Amino acid sequence: MGTNKARVDKSIRKILAGKSIDEAKSSLPQITSTMKSNFIGKEVSEEIYQSIVGVVGGKLSKLYALEEDECEEIAHNLLKREQWINEVMELVEDNLNVEMSEILLKSLRIALAETINEEKDERYFIEKLLYRIVFLSLENTMQGALEGLDEGLTIPQIRKEFIEPLADKLFEDDVRENISNLIDGKITLATVNEQIANKLKNFGGF
Repeated sequence: MGTNKARVDKSIRKILAGKSIDEAKSSLPQITSTMKSNFIGKEVSEEIYQSIVGVVGGKLSKLYALEEDECEEIAHNLLKREQWINEVMELVEDNLNVEMSEILLKSLRIALAETINEEKDERYFIEKLLYRIVFLSLENTMQGALEGLDEGLTIPQIRKEFIEPLADKLFEDDVRENISNLIDGKITLATVNEQIANKLKNFGGF
C-alpha cells in the first residue's frame, strides 16, 4: 500500500486506545486518513496487470470454448479446478519474470477460483482480483492495530466489522463500472487506483 506499516499501526493504535468496538467504528475516518494511496498500484504495475489479463483471458477463453460437459467437469471438479488454477498461476509467474507479493498471489488465486466456479469471463476475474487486493491490503494494514482494541476482537470479527464493510465502500459501483473500461483499454490501472485512493482519503463512515 505504499505505507510504513509500523508507523500506520502505531497511529491507528493511538486513535483506538481505550475504545470499544462501536467507538472504534466511529473513528474509521481518522483511521483511513492515516493510510496513504497506491493501493493497487503498489501491488500491480500496468505491465503486470496487462500480462495477467493476457494470460488469464487466454486461458479462460480456452476453458469456455470446451464442450459444455468438459467445461462443467472442470468447473465443478475440485481436483481438476485446482490443477487448472495452478497451471494459470505458473503461466502468469513465468510470463512476468518478477516476484509477486503475497497479497497479489493470494488475490490471484482467489479471483481465479471464483471465476472458474462461476464460469465467468475476464471482466469478472479482474473485478474480483482488484477487490481482493483492496481487501487484503486493508487487512494487512489494519489487522494488527485493530487487535489492540480493549474488547479483544478476533480475526473473523475484524474482517466482518471493519475490513469487509470498508472494502465494499471503496469498491462501490463507480469503481466496478470502470473495470470494463480498464479491460477495454479506455483507462489505465492508475485511474482505478486513484479512484480507490481518493475514496480512502475521503472516507466518512458507513
